[in-house]
Amino acid sequence: MAQSPGRAASAVRLFDAHCHLQDPRIAAAAPSLIRAATASGVGRFAVNGTSEKDWHLVKQMAQEHPAVIPCFGLHPWWVPERSPDWMDSLRQFFSETPEAAVGEVESQKRSYVMGRREY
Repeated sequence: MAQSPGRAASAVRLFDAHCHLQDPRIAAAAPSLIRAATASGVGRFAVNGTSEKDWHLVKQMAQEHPAVIPCFGLHPWWVPERSPDWMDSLRQFFSETPEAAVGEVESQKRSYVMGRREY
């Protein structure tokens, strides 16, 4: 017997592979966004930290929302602002958060400076 379109759609498991729910512009709405997306079939969210300044927010969000997979990394825009101990800090976050993934790594062959691209 064929499944109805609604049943087939509910069997699909979606995964948001790259989002920034910790961004201050939307962080307050993150719980309702997660609920709405979950109701629409999104099962997990890879929330990507972009610098040392937001890694703690990503970790906290993952602790509060089981569907969040914390991802720690350093976006190229924020490389000039990193602290001398950024790598030690990153290692500590991974040590304290074994379910975390690496996020925000740039593989393009160009230099970024604070939101501008320099070629």
